[in-house]
Amino acid sequence: MSEVLKIRGRPIGLIGLEGALQYAERLSIKGALSMEEIADSVLDQLKKRNYIPSGTETDYKLAIIELWKRRHGGDRAGEGGGQDKRLIIRVLGKDCMTCSRLEQEVVEVLNRLGKPADVMHITDMDEIWRYGVFNTPALVINDKVVCQGRTPTPHQIEEWLKDI
Repeated sequence: MSEVLKIRGRPIGLIGLEGALQYAERLSIKGALSMEEIADSVLDQLKKRNYIPSGTETDYKLAIIELWKRRHGGDRAGEGGGQDKRLIIRVLGKDCMTCSRLEQEVVEVLNRLGKPADVMHITDMDEIWRYGVFNTPALVINDKVVCQGRTPTPHQIEEWLKDI
């Protein structure tokens, strides 16, 4: 399954992002690395398996740094630490009006609740089936399928997200 970075506000799927971050973590354990060095290391790893358009390296580095800070709670490796309490939401289904509307409703509920989250709309059927979903649209919150085969109401979405 590919990971994503938000580049200029848009989610960009990247192969090997998790592995590149783990590689940078191993490097940072061996010696203190600056945020710039961490971003360079991750970007170098990503370039091996992904197309990174020329002129966008700075945008990618900024997104990598933001992701690193969210995961590690600090400006450098090892700072802040703590539990990773990211909210990961996946809308599963073809790129149709119903699935797009579900994604839009999820974002609206998140905005209303003031909760940050990684939201991604997955349309690849092989990836959808990996979640054990055969009826779309479906909604996955932190790797748990909470709804499939129907569109939940905004109130239901809000209830699922309140306790997280």
